[in-house]
Amino acid sequence: MIKKISLLLLLIHLCIFCFCQVKMESGHENQDQMIENAVMYSDQNELNEDAFLEELEYYKKHPVAVNTEEIKKLEGLGLFSALQLENLNSYIKLFGPLISIYELQSISDWDVSIINKIRPYVTVNIKNSASDFIHDNFTKTTNHILMRLTQSFPTSNGYHFNNINNTRAYAGSSQGVSFKYSFTSQKNISIGITGDKDPGESFFRKNKFTGFDFYSAFIEYKSKRVLRSLVLGDFVVNMGQGLIQWQSLGFKKGADVLSIKRQGVTLKPYHSFGENNFHRGIGFSLVHKNLEFTFFGSYKKNDGNLNYDTLNNEESFISAMISSGLHRTQSEIVNKGVLKEFSFGGRLVFHSNKFLIGLNAVHYAFNLPLIKNNQPYNLYAFKGKQLSSFSGDYSFTKNNVHFFGEMAFSGNQGLACVNGALISVSRNIDLSLLQRNISKKYISLYANSFTENTSPANENGFYAGISLRPNDLWQINAYVDLYQFPWLKYQQNNLMNGCDYLVQGTYKFNKKTSLNVRFRSYNEGDSYNLNLPSLIARNQNKKNSIRLQTDFNISNSLTMNNRLELVRCNESGRGVCDGFLTYLAIYYKPQLKSYSGNVMIFLFDTDGYSSRIYAHESDLLYSFSIPAFYGKGLKFSANFSCKFNKKTTVWLKWSGLYSIDHHNFGSGNDEILGSFKEDIRAQLLFQL
Repeated sequence: MIKKISLLLLLIHLCIFCFCQVKMESGHENQDQMIENAVMYSDQNELNEDAFLEELEYYKKHPVAVNTEEIKKLEGLGLFSALQLENLNSYIKLFGPLISIYELQSISDWDVSIINKIRPYVTVNIKNSASDFIHDNFTKTTNHILMRLTQSFPTSNGYHFNNINNTRAYAGSSQGVSFKYSFTSQKNISIGITGDKDPGESFFRKNKFTGFDFYSAFIEYKSKRVLRSLVLGDFVVNMGQGLIQWQSLGFKKGADVLSIKRQGVTLKPYHSFGENNFHRGIGFSLVHKNLEFTFFGSYKKNDGNLNYDTLNNEESFISAMISSGLHRTQSEIVNKGVLKEFSFGGRLVFHSNKFLIGLNAVHYAFNLPLIKNNQPYNLYAFKGKQLSSFSGDYSFTKNNVHFFGEMAFSGNQGLACVNGALISVSRNIDLSLLQRNISKKYISLYANSFTENTSPANENGFYAGISLRPNDLWQINAYVDLYQFPWLKYQQNNLMNGCDYLVQGTYKFNKKTSLNVRFRSYNEGDSYNLNLPSLIARNQNKKNSIRLQTDFNISNSLTMNNRLELVRCNESGRGVCDGFLTYLAIYYKPQLKSYSGNVMIFLFDTDGYSSRIYAHESDLLYSFSIPAFYGKGLKFSANFSCKFNKKTTVWLKWSGLYSIDHHNFGSGNDEILGSFKEDIRAQLLFQL
């Protein structure tokens, strides 16, 4: 039945596309698609995508100058590769400042697709007049207040009172409430305050008002002098290629095959609603000529699974760090902030025109030891109260090749290295290569390198990608990634290896209408069976998917995109399972109007969770959603935004999910009875 429906939808999909071919004016690349490619394969516990989206929106309103060093501010946003940045700098040094943004087409490795991607965030204007100087330095003060409210219907079991003892599992109300305030002064001082209450968390504890469950704040000072940056409060630190420290968004495998290098500012203030992936204390950066030194010191409290050893009267220990940030039930509240973390570290960088070398070090100390379950896959996991890690990283450009890498050493004698290259073969062909070798003994915290695993540990692999642009209409991206795990992973009694490859072709019929076809294959199998009866054997896992997406405009105000994705999985012991998903998205943004909106309709049918399909769902400003669709059902989503005046903007979102084959959602305290659930989200942004 699934195959018949899939073929029918494929035919309808192609008919719709052929019918809607319309010549359109030029415009910006679909931002949602770009973010989906960046985030979907990241596999981080906390993506902090709200901060990432906030940066994109900020640079839309405050574009950076292409002809200055400020262009480096966009490095960590995945808008261009390190090699493209090097070619841009070389061009400016040779021919002088750019006069038009389209002059970028004259630079090696830059084409129309890259220009369309970065155009909303850059400008070629150079401000030299006295009025520009006064405006930027003395009158450019901003205040933003953002408030967000979420509510789901019907409520889950955790909010219902127990008839036996008249209590309920969740301490707080079912509303989620978020608050964010940001201030930027003309003296390069920024202030941010964040508060967040997840659904089920309480504003009150033991008859005492405590406000939001989570608070975050920072004060940042920036200048162009020796003290380049100073942050007090909450911040993130990024070093090298992420082997020992990387807390910002890090791109992994996806259609953008050139985004394999970690790029970004070393020290940044933290202004996300995530409750774990940051430091709290002081950090500063000093710059003198070609030297840059960054130091940070931090003390904060983390959630952890606290265990008491009352039998042997020994010290309590933490069996696992908890990153959910949820404090709804009594057990979650007890585990809040039990693990105290003190950390410090630094980064020293020497850089010239085309060469960079960095030395990095971090140290962590905890009040309680971390001791994981005594299972074979935890044999090399972190144990104890302290961990030190050191690394050295490099990058340099030779002719048309940009090399980069990092070598790291952890306190338990684990070694890790990552080496890569971005190669411009010709104007229409680019290559990306990356090798990683991370021993089973290597341990890192707050790290995020380019790996198959969530964090850099227990992995060897080689990645190769290619980007082909035969002309302005065609673009073909492909990669292959071969990897193996030297030691066991969770719930496996054998050593595993795998192969993952992707091919994506994009054809642009005109400046606004395109067809995108993607095929991805994932194959993971055993390389050596250890025959451990205590673990679950999973000898082979295959997953193939094909995606067909069309993007087109009906008018200057109405845009549509349509996607069809088919998946087939084959897991040992479970057999073959199939799935498909299709959605239609309609975006309405009338010109010279203060309101806009969009609607999305999803139809999905999968044999189970193994054949789940992820798809982007439009959300509020600074919010991002990529839900997993599985089972059989329909989902509807509608967004509306209205700017009442120059200071006030409101967003509203409603979504409803109807399950055809289930009469409940979730399990335990999160279980919702019924085959239909809906979510309502509202957001207010007030600008002073």
